[in-house]
Amino acid sequence: MKGFFKRLPLPAKLVLLGAIPLLFLMVVVLQYNNEKREKIAMLDGYRQRIRQAIDINALIDALQTERRFSFIYALNGMMQNEMLQRRPQTDAAIQRVKDSSETIHKNFEAYTFLDKLTSFRNQINNKEVNEEEVLTFYSNSIFRLNTMNSVAAGNVLYLAPIMETVTSQKILSDIITYKGMLLAQLYLYMETGGQNKSLLNNVYQYQDMLASYVQEFRMKAPSKWVNAFNAVRQDTTARETMAIEQRFRTNPAMDTAISPAHYWEISTRTVNRYKDIQNSMMAEGRHGANDIYEKEKRQQTLSLVLLILVMCLVVTFIIYTIGFITQRLQY
Repeated sequence: MKGFFKRLPLPAKLVLLGAIPLLFLMVVVLQYNNEKREKIAMLDGYRQRIRQAIDINALIDALQTERRFSFIYALNGMMQNEMLQRRPQTDAAIQRVKDSSETIHKNFEAYTFLDKLTSFRNQINNKEVNEEEVLTFYSNSIFRLNTMNSVAAGNVLYLAPIMETVTSQKILSDIITYKGMLLAQLYLYMETGGQNKSLLNNVYQYQDMLASYVQEFRMKAPSKWVNAFNAVRQDTTARETMAIEQRFRTNPAMDTAISPAHYWEISTRTVNRYKDIQNSMMAEGRHGANDIYEKEKRQQTLSLVLLILVMCLVVTFIIYTIGFITQRLQY
């Protein structure tokens, strides 16, 4: 190797010496580009998970609405048209999750009870199931879907601006789920004249779970969304809803002055306002993730252009230096 290097003419030796820093620079460029590409791929995956979470939220919302109408139909035969009109919207929401599934299995229906949805609807139509069985079926499916609805990104610093919003919307989703179950159980208790006292045990359990999730949301969510959440709870409708629920906790005896239909209406209105907040939180998370993604892509492009320019300058400098030295040595 030493002899080979000695036999080389001076220009060739200078080229080899100049190639060393150039190769080093090329390695740095390639490593930087790979890191940027991996970072962008991770951000793109995170964006897809947010989009998927939005689709799952929409499916949960559709199931909660269908549960409400199916429950009323099983209880007293009312709202049949609303129930039937709602089912195609649920089916469309299921299809959207199928089409957008990136991190969940295409056959997710098999482990979320949704593969039995069609047959269960037929049972509802034929009055083969009671109102409590309706609540149980839909609630089990909603709970299972909720477990698929988390968007975790670990301790990734550049995602910090949106992580609080995205993760705390999952807590709000749990609040909405438990609120819907509390609504149905208490409505059933009032509508049946308080005959089944065991329903109140479910009501008390859901109240305790709600209080826990409300406290967690207030501790973990950004102040902007905590303020919006508190504003809903301070609204006249929400306060009336909570007063009725608390009244049955302190005194389980029936009160004929409280209309079950009125409680259903005002409680549903409160739940819908919670859903509006959750949808806004997910929209903010989606836009934030898109902004971070586009910013990283722009930075990658700009950095590559600058690195290529630096490489061109280095090559030009090496060629000029070799030519200058060779020319000087010839005189």
